[in-house]
Amino acid sequence: MNETKSQLTDRLRREGRWAEACDARELERERLRATGMDRKQANSEAWSLMAAQYPPLTADEIEWGDTVFWMMVAKFPPECDCLNTESEPQFSDLVWPFCYLNAYRDRIAKNDGFGASAVLVEMLTDAPSERAARLSIQAFVDPVTFLAEVSDTFTKAIERLDTANAEQIYAAEIRSYIARVPSLSDALGRSGRLIAVLP
Repeated sequence: MNETKSQLTDRLRREGRWAEACDARELERERLRATGMDRKQANSEAWSLMAAQYPPLTADEIEWGDTVFWMMVAKFPPECDCLNTESEPQFSDLVWPFCYLNAYRDRIAKNDGFGASAVLVEMLTDAPSERAARLSIQAFVDPVTFLAEVSDTFTKAIERLDTANAEQIYAAEIRSYIARVPSLSDALGRSGRLIAVLP
């Protein structure tokens, strides 16, 4: 291990991977203890394995981190029966274009027109359902109106979650989405259509 435990801890916290790395380290420590290794040796070896499993991120990984994060969130939206109603689109169908708009904004903020175009192409061509595809087109054509509708739907979803006493982790995640809407709408609304924002 080239980094000290303190350096490794600080780096993983900066990279936003500390909690995940700790979980992996704990599993390794338990596995090593189960093989008969003493506690101190297992702990030391688990730290070394964690350092090997979580090397420093590359420049590309750092550069694309937020973009990839939003594209992954789109693929794994919050799931709870009370998030959906018959009168509104499926919650996951709305999350898809919302997350891709965030990924698109990240590429634009980094002056990466090619990357922004790639994000839009994936949003429009890889949507998980026909409804998500239609909503993606709506988000592409008029992001400001789309985001206003999404904010309203997300707010109603939180009310349903609160009423159903459902998992509050979903409510916290959706509240974080709502908090992003004004700045996202402002950033994307300056141009009207997304393609016009491309450098």
